Order: sequence, then C-alpha cells, then structure tokens
Amino acid sequence: NAWDVLKEFLPGPINVVDVGSMLGDCCLWTLKRTRPLGLCRAFESNMLWARLATTSAELNGFRKEMQISEVLVRPEGPNSLDALLMSDLGGASWVLKMHVDGTELELLQGAVELLKSGRVPLAVVRMDWQLQLNDGRYRPPPSDWRKFLRSSGLSKLYELRFCHEQAVLIAKNPRATN
Repeated sequence: NAWDVLKEFLPGPINVVDVGSMLGDCCLWTLKRTRPLGLCRAFESNMLWARLATTSAELNGFRKEMQISEVLVRPEGPNSLDALLMSDLGGASWVLKMHVDGTELELLQGAVELLKSGRVPLAVVRMDWQLQLNDGRYRPPPSDWRKFLRSSGLSKLYELRFCHEQAVLIAKNPRATN
C-alpha cells in the first residue's frame, strides 16, 4: 500500500489532504496507523458522503484530527487547492491524495503554488486513463501529466511514477517540516 511507504518517507506525523474523500477512508486509515497522530483535511463535494465521513471520523475518535469540508474543489478561483490550502497548512508537510472522477489533472493545475511551496512531498492521484468514466470521457494519459509537470515548472521538483491505477508525484528533495 502506498500509505505504508509514508511512514518511511515522512518522519513524524503524517498529514493528509484528501480531495474526493467519499467516506474519508484514506484519512482514517492513515490516522489509525501512524503515531504520533497527524491531521487530515478532507474535501468532498457530495453532501451525503461529507456527512458520512464526518460521522465516521467521530465514531473512530478522530473528530479533532479530521476536518471534512463539503466543497467542490475547482481548478481556479476561491475553491482551488492553492486558495483553500496555501495559508491553512502551516509549515508542516502534507500528502495529497486525489480521486475525483476524471478531473484530477485539472485540479492539480490549481495547486501549483502549493506544490512549489515544498510542503507536499508526495501526491497520490487516481489516473486509470484506460477506464471510461460515466460521462464517456477518459482520464488524461501519462503524456498529459508529463506535459503539465514541464509547463508548470514542477518537473524540476517532482518525479512522476505510475503504480497500478495511480499517478504518484514524489518530491525529488522532500522537505520534512513536521
């Protein structure tokens, strides 16, 4: 599991930004397995999923550590990841997890400043580009991801790897500041 690697990759607590959290299971899994406890900022646009994630956090004893926001994250504007998180994450390192039904690359374009800040040493992004989405589209192929990294200047900071249906951005020189 990619999250098991986090314990070796990041010293101290693991903080997670979960975009498309559904029930918040990635946050819960990480919080249950790491000590000392980190934090989780979860963004879910579906009201029912957001409420279920909030209930799940409470039932699992993570009310303080897990903050769920019912927000539709956008590529730009006040609901971009840069706008939602740049002033909010403090100096700690955060792992970014995204699974949002085909708009992952678009949303990552709204997180360039966050990624350039050095506070996200690892991003795990859903990208099974060969699986057709409900609306008939496909996720962008690996070549689009590489083009984005080059055009945004992030290719100097991140290495792109593919593992199963995930794209993993790994910082070349992680700055652990927990």
